[in-house]
Amino acid sequence: MQEVRGIITTDSIEIQGYYKPLHITVYRQKNETTETALVFPGYGYTVTMPILFYTIEALIEKGFNVISMDHNYSKDDVFRSKSQEEREDHLRTDIDALYLAAINNGLSDIGVLAGKSLGTRSIAHLIETHKELEQAKTILLTPILSDPSLTQIMKESQAKSLAVIGTADPFFDLEIIKTLQGKVGLKFYIIERANHGLQIEGELQKSLIVLQGVIQEISILLE
Repeated sequence: MQEVRGIITTDSIEIQGYYKPLHITVYRQKNETTETALVFPGYGYTVTMPILFYTIEALIEKGFNVISMDHNYSKDDVFRSKSQEEREDHLRTDIDALYLAAINNGLSDIGVLAGKSLGTRSIAHLIETHKELEQAKTILLTPILSDPSLTQIMKESQAKSLAVIGTADPFFDLEIIKTLQGKVGLKFYIIERANHGLQIEGELQKSLIVLQGVIQEISILLE
């Protein structure tokens, strides 16, 4: 069903995922453009939650069409029951289906890949398997720095990238960050005391300031 909102139209589309249909949302600019961004959820952090919601808003404001996946893997009993290797196959199948949906809907000029946590693995998979995405800007929100395939992509990428992580995030690894800092095109935005949700526990006002700061950094990347 298509909705019209301000400068965009919004469509909800079903795609065939690993074992069932998945819902994606397509935001199209009314002023026709081919520039497109793909946005991927975390394990339990959906695209309607604050950081990803406002990331999508920033992309729309900068003139991008956006395709986002509206799936909550933490509530997917089939996904949760699988081994780590099976989960990776599951995720890759879903991500490939979303990428194909972008192509089939005339949105193949993909200039930005954005994801949170598990979604940063989705980004790594797409860049590894689609050479045409190597120049896409990446927005890595709470990246899983323990994943060697992701950190390798971060080292090798020639595109502009923003990595956002808090010092209270279990995936925060200063030694890995030191090996990546200084790489041309990659900027780390490190937030003191922020957790994996990019919140400062028990401090609402500071958490809102964090949210504002992250979106400002994203807007700078997209300029």
